[in-house]
Amino acid sequence: KNVSLAEVFEGTITKKELDYEDRWQAVPIYNIPTGTIVRVRITGRNDMASNQKMGIWWQVKDKDGYVVDEYSGWETYWTGPGNEQVFRGGSFGLNKVGTYTLIIALSMNPSDPVIVDDYYGTLCTVKAAVPAPEFSGFGVKDYSKK
Repeated sequence: KNVSLAEVFEGTITKKELDYEDRWQAVPIYNIPTGTIVRVRITGRNDMASNQKMGIWWQVKDKDGYVVDEYSGWETYWTGPGNEQVFRGGSFGLNKVGTYTLIIALSMNPSDPVIVDDYYGTLCTVKAAVPAPEFSGFGVKDYSKK
């Protein structure tokens, strides 16, 4: 009698990063000024002994629970054993003060997806941007003391 065991897919989310101040930084990041434009980058590793196709899904929610960014996709090719695949989302603005949440699902097997790792936690906190003073355009050209 032939017995076929179901393949157990294994993978790990190895990096969660935010493009902030023109460089990728590990999350969570604290006290980002409102109005800042950012983007998410997630790295997943194939923990199997065979090549695998990996996929990703994530959502970013603001403090009120509204989705401000969502991304999903499968890699075009295959990731070898122990190798990593990087997924980059589009840009979005951090327009509310408070905590932004990141939810991630890393998957394998696109024909019948299996979530191999997930994450739910803080992406960043956002603080009020300090406005420039209204008089900042005035330059002192001369000062005399009488």
